[in-house]
Amino acid sequence: MTQAALVPYAGVTQTSAGLVATTSAPQLELVLPQGVPGGCWISLTYRTSFLDHLVRPLIMFETSAGLDWDVMSAGVFGRTGWIGRVPDDAHRILISPVDQPGPFGFEIEGCQIVARWRLLARALRTDLQTAAMALGARFILARQETRQALMFARGGVAMAHYARWRAARSRAFEPCGLDAPRFDADGSPHVCFVVMADARRTCVDGWPMIQSLLVSSFENWSLRIVGDASVISPVPARLASRTTVVPEGTGLACALTGLARDDLVICAQASDRIADFALPVVAAAAVRQAGADCLYGDEDALDESGQPVAPRFKPDWSPVFEAAQAYLGRPVFWRARFLAQMADGPVWFDTPAWRQSALRACAARQVWHIRRVLMTCAAVPKHAAPRRKRCGLPSAGTPFVSIIIPTRDQLALLKECLDGLLRQTGYPSFEIVIVDHESAASTLAFYKTLVDPRIRVLPASGRFNFSAMCNAGASVAAGDCLVFLNNDISIIDPDWLTCLVMQAMRPDAGAVGARLLFSTGKIQHAGVTVGMGGYADHTSHGAAADAGGYLGRLSGLHEASAVTGACIAVETCKFQAVGGFDADNLPVELNDIDLCLRLKARGWTTLMCPDAVLVHHQSASRGFSYRPFTRYGQERRYFRGQWRHVIRDDPYFHPALSLFSVTPALDG
Repeated sequence: MTQAALVPYAGVTQTSAGLVATTSAPQLELVLPQGVPGGCWISLTYRTSFLDHLVRPLIMFETSAGLDWDVMSAGVFGRTGWIGRVPDDAHRILISPVDQPGPFGFEIEGCQIVARWRLLARALRTDLQTAAMALGARFILARQETRQALMFARGGVAMAHYARWRAARSRAFEPCGLDAPRFDADGSPHVCFVVMADARRTCVDGWPMIQSLLVSSFENWSLRIVGDASVISPVPARLASRTTVVPEGTGLACALTGLARDDLVICAQASDRIADFALPVVAAAAVRQAGADCLYGDEDALDESGQPVAPRFKPDWSPVFEAAQAYLGRPVFWRARFLAQMADGPVWFDTPAWRQSALRACAARQVWHIRRVLMTCAAVPKHAAPRRKRCGLPSAGTPFVSIIIPTRDQLALLKECLDGLLRQTGYPSFEIVIVDHESAASTLAFYKTLVDPRIRVLPASGRFNFSAMCNAGASVAAGDCLVFLNNDISIIDPDWLTCLVMQAMRPDAGAVGARLLFSTGKIQHAGVTVGMGGYADHTSHGAAADAGGYLGRLSGLHEASAVTGACIAVETCKFQAVGGFDADNLPVELNDIDLCLRLKARGWTTLMCPDAVLVHHQSASRGFSYRPFTRYGQERRYFRGQWRHVIRDDPYFHPALSLFSVTPALDG
């Protein structure tokens, strides 16, 4: 099956300029000659426009039970593919390529049915253990579990294979086709490159930066070369009208004379290379995000053989992460109007200290992430060590903390947890509320031996409902800050609670999570990616305890879409403002992720605090489920229906990265 057609469906109109989305969730119908292949695995290849805001397309299946859907791969370099299963009774296939109204480009190249044995063969080569799980799930006729295991067994592409991955997914920029401009040339912002003269390369015409600019289809750019004109070779005639040489001591205002308010300025190196699609993409984003004063993109580098390596696929604007790690990197474009507001400085303005000050002056809506590899550096950039701060108490004093532990039996684990809280935790002011669900007599007898006045026991009965137990504990808690803690947590760092509370009491913070380790010392939790595995999962799972993580995310405080409820801190008034955990719809699973997302919807950001370190004996109390899609099916369906937009597009997880690999990997 190779022939496929796309027909405009809901939210899409066909014009002479191409497809136009009239709603934020446009849909195209995928029409196949042989009809909808229900029950089969299919492989789609497709092309997307570079000018679209990069997002994972949605593929949707109309079935007798309603609409089923899955998240597809994003075409970061213009083309990509997706493999997935069509539900048995599907009778129509719809695709939503973008999530914003306006013109967009999307073309199907091919569609094929994929035999299951081919998927299994690849899984066996990639991840033998997960492939075996897929076979086991297939044996017990657990269809959804089989699909999930096969997808995780396929995983992603290792970062070491980035050059091959990029080449397979790249296409030429088509300014007269799929990538036709979406705005009038007169309305395009001018892009000014401030380039420091390279003493090793006095021939301007030979600079990689110049060479990459000259082949761009975008004409509205200019150069300000910073350096001594006497050591720079004459500027070639084809560059003369675009180029100004300015001495290093020139003031910024003087050097940027002639730029309009909405024009863009970037400090670049002579050895940098701008992608052929970069300037049209930047211009389109600047027009679409008219209020953005700072636009930044992704980047990679070249190895000694000239192959692209070290891709830096960045999260959307994360001010806490930037303050800790300075992740924005090289391709950062500033509005001329914003530079005019800053105190006048040297023409080479974008220094680390200046950037920190400038970003503090930008509101969140004024910084925009362009999810494309806009620049290739001559070598892997060296980044400064993370800016770490020692844990300390909030400036407002020492908030009283209520630690809430839902439990049922598992007495040995509970004793270890309590002993760590009472003997090894350095925080001076807390209480412990144990919410006990129908434990055995031996556990109840243990409670009678607890004489520490900081401990209370609250009984809970009826059907097990983790969310309701947490809410019940919160309802009697006296703390200014709540910390929900599993009974299988061991304390190994006396400062863990101080670190969490310091962050949870920030006015902008919602839920705050800790770095949790397995008893082996490997990472169990260091933040949650929403959409991982189709729902949500831990990232950096199984990494070394001291791992820095992709882009250095595990080295310092950073934003995340969610953190695990095994250890989660939140200010009491914020917890109450969102109504606590959802005990009606999410009694056992995904309630922690849902809480984080509801806090975020109210304007409070979830933070991951790697400095708070604990040991988590994962699921020792809850146990293992062979059929999670059956056991927790209702909760999973509710979560997917409630948070589809975040599952599709976690803002802190780049769409070029795999949603089926808990270690950082490329999608595919």
